[in-house]
Amino acid sequence: MAAIQHLALDANIIIEAFKLNAWKPLADKFNIVVTSTIIEEASFFIIDSKRISISKSEFGKCTQIDPNLQELQDIVDIFDNVLLQSVEQGEIEILALVKAGKLPEECRICTSDGPAVIAACLLEYGSFCVSFESLLRKIGFTKSLDYQFTEEFLTRKVTEGKQNRIQGVGLRKR
Repeated sequence: MAAIQHLALDANIIIEAFKLNAWKPLADKFNIVVTSTIIEEASFFIIDSKRISISKSEFGKCTQIDPNLQELQDIVDIFDNVLLQSVEQGEIEILALVKAGKLPEECRICTSDGPAVIAACLLEYGSFCVSFESLLRKIGFTKSLDYQFTEEFLTRKVTEGKQNRIQGVGLRKR
């Protein structure tokens, strides 16, 4: 696989990057793509009962791209209602952008949400997914992470997603 240059990140990844003081190094190393929904979802986090706001200016040189209604509908038409209810709006938007060809071909998706990884696999985009742990290693961070940010978690969810695709689980019945 070629070196990762472009990343589409979900809100949980952005928040965790801010918590770990890894946001700036990530944003300096990669071209980061977000949707307006993801920026909104990542506008704050809580540490020790204290609300920490993330201003839009802190997203720096991120590229904001939003899918149009038809691109969103094209994704919604693929998945069954159970899966749709478990995938957050920001991830649905990223998958719509991938499917519509609006992201650079080498763009990778980084999410800590299992249902989003499974949805990516149902679209045959499992190889586009990358763990937060592997991204942190690329910028020299080796901190211990919660399970959903690890390579092991991603591998487990990609395997599950590929199995679901074979079985048709999560796909709308035609």
